[in-house]
Amino acid sequence: MEIEALTQKLHELKDKQQQIETAWRKTGNREFLQFMIELLPKALQAERCSIFINNPEDNNVWIQCGTGLQEKQISVPKDSSIVGKVIATGETIIENNLANQVGAHDTVAFKTGFTAKSTICIPVLGAKTQQVAGAIQVLNKLNIDSAFTQEDVEIVTKLAHHLQVNIENIYQRQEMANIATEIGKKVELLEAKLQELGNRG
Repeated sequence: MEIEALTQKLHELKDKQQQIETAWRKTGNREFLQFMIELLPKALQAERCSIFINNPEDNNVWIQCGTGLQEKQISVPKDSSIVGKVIATGETIIENNLANQVGAHDTVAFKTGFTAKSTICIPVLGAKTQQVAGAIQVLNKLNIDSAFTQEDVEIVTKLAHHLQVNIENIYQRQEMANIATEIGKKVELLEAKLQELGNRG
């Protein structure tokens, strides 16, 4: 096949790859997730709620949606954050005394201006894989004298069950988007080599 024909084929492949990547990045039912993070703080009489997604490519987890936050506005390490520990271990964490602890929540406070004083964080397992795909975190009881309780854990756990499919879709599509990006890079390299060969000819 001639170089020009190969180049044309690569352009077509690149266009298809970009279309697939765009489709994959439209992850989950965002409106439903947004509704949940508005509803949950009211149910628990808390200030904020966030949904985090596990990143299979590195040691971080990132925010899918949260009260007053944009997608991926916050990314925290698995080894030094409450959300990261919940995703890494698959275990629920309740912490009602964050003010006296040092951790990733201090970095987030610096970036966002919001100070976390207490939290409840629940892992979300994939409906099919049963692997931890993400986590739901609720922050700060509105009544400063109140603490998160086991009853709160039960409420968030029920919600996590209903969000399994949505969060698992986001997790899996993220993996596919990463693969699509790598394919795109390889296509660009091939294009560059063909261009070089064409110039020599």
